[in-house]
Amino acid sequence: MEAGGQPAAPHVSVILPVHNAEAWLDECLRSVLQQDFEGSMELSVFNDASKDKSMTIIEKWKVKLEDSGILVVIGGHDSPSPRGVGYSKNQAIAQSSGSYLCFLDSDDAMMPQRVRLQHEAAVRHPTSIIGCQVRREPPNSTERYTRWINQLASDQLLTQVFTSHGPTVVMPTWFCSREWFSHVGPFDEGGQGVPEDLLFFYSHLRKGGGVVRVDQSLLIYRYHPKAATHSVLERIGDSVLPPEGMSFAGRCGFSTGILCPGRADVHLHGGCHVHCHNRAVRRRDIQNLLQGCETPGSRIFDRAVRCRDIQNLLQGCEMPGSRIFCRAVRRCGGPGGAAAAPRFCVPRV
Repeated sequence: MEAGGQPAAPHVSVILPVHNAEAWLDECLRSVLQQDFEGSMELSVFNDASKDKSMTIIEKWKVKLEDSGILVVIGGHDSPSPRGVGYSKNQAIAQSSGSYLCFLDSDDAMMPQRVRLQHEAAVRHPTSIIGCQVRREPPNSTERYTRWINQLASDQLLTQVFTSHGPTVVMPTWFCSREWFSHVGPFDEGGQGVPEDLLFFYSHLRKGGGVVRVDQSLLIYRYHPKAATHSVLERIGDSVLPPEGMSFAGRCGFSTGILCPGRADVHLHGGCHVHCHNRAVRRRDIQNLLQGCETPGSRIFDRAVRCRDIQNLLQGCEMPGSRIFCRAVRRCGGPGGAAAAPRFCVPRV
């Protein structure tokens, strides 16, 4: 107890937005109850206009959780339509009081050691987003993507921000201090189809935040047709752009629910020609991509992409802010060559 008889704030708040999640909530909430973290915890649930039996399940588990010493805070609304994941997360955070935030999706489940191990990492890295490895369910649903998020080396968690399918640690594994979240956030509240996690991740990196992964599988990460990721992909062509000063590159477009803010397939031919297919590319996006090269000759992603090639690509832009339009071919100067260089993608405009 704090001075004056008021209960001390919990160490960790588990942030749980809920919308029509009755099929998964029992397993999800059971995993909260089974945490082996010895500090104080609270569960902050925000019900985003669920029309199924989600609230009945939550109320049932509230008794069990509070009997075990986990405070449960429940908020929500019963409007005709949901307000979206970004809004729900912000509301769940606002009504919570923990010093650290552990994000959890209502269709996923945590391993018992998740909160303990990620809390230890967050204490050591107070300005980082802490992620973890995952176990995908069903196991064969997104095999390439799951290997990618589980096998990135620690240095690649930052270097592949410029070449990735989305955040290098997936949102349902995030854990961070409330102080750092307040410095970066809140989440975008644009509603269905807006990748609020990706936009937050851009802002986090732009403000100097780090990315750390606990190399244990601490989350059952479920893939199913109702996942929020699918609604993002349906609107991915609506010019969801990163903030000024941050960009993506990498191989995008898998049909497995991978987030990517639009894409332009760009081929570098012999470090000389620029060939843009299907989408437009802004000059500043290429400048930002160039910042992803550590030194000339360094490798980006799992294919050799030389900084010089990206500098040549930059020269293909006529003016700052100009566009290289679909199927436009620009000569970059330098020796020609026919060998096909790697393909990468950058956000569309």
